[in-house]
Amino acid sequence: VVWASIPLTYVFSFLFNNYLAAFGIFFCFYYFSAVIMQTLVFFIAGRGNRALADTLHFIFLTFPSYGLSIGLSDIFLNDIVREVCTVSEAARLACLELDMRPKRQLRFVDHVLEFPRPGVGPNLVYMAVEGFIFFILAMLLEAK
Repeated sequence: VVWASIPLTYVFSFLFNNYLAAFGIFFCFYYFSAVIMQTLVFFIAGRGNRALADTLHFIFLTFPSYGLSIGLSDIFLNDIVREVCTVSEAARLACLELDMRPKRQLRFVDHVLEFPRPGVGPNLVYMAVEGFIFFILAMLLEAK
């Protein structure tokens, strides 16, 4: 997340006269935006609109703070679900039966870097690309 957020913060700091104020404001923005976006996606998915929640998830990944917060959350939840669903054959069958329901609440992956959620592969790709774009933008601004 640092690779993507530091160049972004640096680029937007040019909008302020005081760099310290800019970094303080962006710290608050990163924190609160991540919490709000993650909560919004969580509630929309909980109300049964999984397609909208997935669309918002991929839109919100353009914010590095959301990518970090949802990535850590996905890693944690994946570990818990995998641990519970692989403890025995009966647990595996129960999880498989619950996973066939429309909401698909018990998804897990074997490796957290995989691309289907709750893997964090897309988060890392988004942040790598964003970091490169924001770094190039910062270099272009400095070259002026």
